[in-house]
Amino acid sequence: ASSSMRLITEAQPQGLANTVWALSIRLVKHSPLLDAIAAASLHMITQFGQQELGNTSWAFAELRVHHVPLMSAISAAAIRSVDVHAPVGMDGNEASRSSYAIAWAQGRLAFA
Repeated sequence: ASSSMRLITEAQPQGLANTVWALSIRLVKHSPLLDAIAAASLHMITQFGQQELGNTSWAFAELRVHHVPLMSAISAAAIRSVDVHAPVGMDGNEASRSSYAIAWAQGRLAFA
């Protein structure tokens, strides 16, 4: 986890989402790395696609890390993303999976 800290500033949305997802499936709660991922994600949240939004919210919730600014930004970005992509034929399954992941994450964190 420590070696990943140096690379966070260079990561794109998929890299950030993949990193936090990998930590969560191994139940690695490295607070400095999670804080860095959250900060980097907040700076580029408008670049996150539905999958990155869903995976990131799921991973933070799985680790029971309630980063309020990040979760609020993810929720707002997900709503904007659905509104923007729906008319151009965004894959409905992708949007549904992401929405479920975000809703699940919010629910899990509400009871953490």
